[in-house]
Amino acid sequence: MKADSRILAKVATLYYLEGLNQREVGDRLNVSVATVSRLVSRAREEGIVEILVHAPDDSRQELELEIEKRFAIRECAVFRSSEHPERRVRVAGTVFSSVVERVVRYGSCVGIGWGETLRAVTDHLAVAQPLRAKMVPVAGTSGGSENAFATNSIVRDMAERLGSESYLTNFPAVLDSYETREMLEGDSNIRGVRRLWDKLETLAVGVSGLSPGASLHRHRILSRRDVEHLAELGVVSVLNVWFLDADGRLVETDVDARIIRPSFESVKRVPNRILVAYGREKREPVRAAVLSGAVNVLLVDEAVAEGLVS
Repeated sequence: MKADSRILAKVATLYYLEGLNQREVGDRLNVSVATVSRLVSRAREEGIVEILVHAPDDSRQELELEIEKRFAIRECAVFRSSEHPERRVRVAGTVFSSVVERVVRYGSCVGIGWGETLRAVTDHLAVAQPLRAKMVPVAGTSGGSENAFATNSIVRDMAERLGSESYLTNFPAVLDSYETREMLEGDSNIRGVRRLWDKLETLAVGVSGLSPGASLHRHRILSRRDVEHLAELGVVSVLNVWFLDADGRLVETDVDARIIRPSFESVKRVPNRILVAYGREKREPVRAAVLSGAVNVLLVDEAVAEGLVS
């Protein structure tokens, strides 16, 4: 079929302005769907159709696209940095809510990690409809309910705000010994949690570095000896409970034997792997996490995003 300007304009009008799908356009013009698809492409190529996207004034789409292409991830959302902690957390919570509401399948299993960022954004979550998901920790818990590493508290609060069911753990984030871990892994509660780990469709985690101001230090999740050991091995990023070097490689450490967690390879098979982070100090930890392949949806502020592309 030879396509003159008139038929190209006709196809474009029906498809873009009248809202017909390609099969409906084909039925109207007595041509195949393949022909309609080819004509739609021709209409764009020849300038009959010009697509103009009016992005919001605060859009950072160019930065997002650059990060998506450079690190081969599915989605990046960049939000405005702020010197006001409450404002920054509120914006992060809004972005996180939007993504979770879109990617979490009704009734599916969602793994939740630990950290100050997840603890903070949980207070700002809101969705239009209950997700009825099964929300489960992917790390042990530590400290009181307001502690950034009190994973049970984060999971419980997040489930309540998202209209979901929470499943809690009864073991510490970092155990005293390998023998303790072996003993606890036989516990029925932990076996139940492990079964849910095998069914995860979405994972939401935070990330930390090893600097003196990092949350791992402040909350004393790891001993000073443990932190020194990790640093000597080249660890720059603690992605939930996995230790990564600057190139995103998983680092095997003595601490591993004292942690109950999903395997790193199983985590990378989870369809939706969300990391939320903000602040300049998170640049190197986030870069390592993205390079590892364990993250495919990245939610960061401008400070982190600009560091990733600089």
